[in-house]
Amino acid sequence: MNHSTWPLMEQLKADLLAAMKARENVRVMTLRTMISALDNASAVEVDTSFVPMEGRTPDVPRRELSEDEQFELLRGEAIQRRHALQQYEDLGKVSEAARLRAELEVFAEYLDDGAS
Repeated sequence: MNHSTWPLMEQLKADLLAAMKARENVRVMTLRTMISALDNASAVEVDTSFVPMEGRTPDVPRRELSEDEQFELLRGEAIQRRHALQQYEDLGKVSEAARLRAELEVFAEYLDDGAS
């Protein structure tokens, strides 16, 4: 599913929902990984002196990532998978290599520059 005018995170979440409904396990796993990577990158350092010890803690502020930063992060994730794929192929681990190839196909849908 390609909603090219949507912000990347919204597109990933919409595609995740569609993949879950279609029971596309590898796609669901890969999209969750992509969303988690982006979410983790937006985390900021928490000042422990600010966090209350009792009651509810307020939502921690998040850093806004630009679209370029988001795509750069996903490119890095794809490159890591490409390196791991090469290592699995060198070791003859066929099933692991096949899984990474499937993940890279999902990454390729979002990255049009050949990094995946």
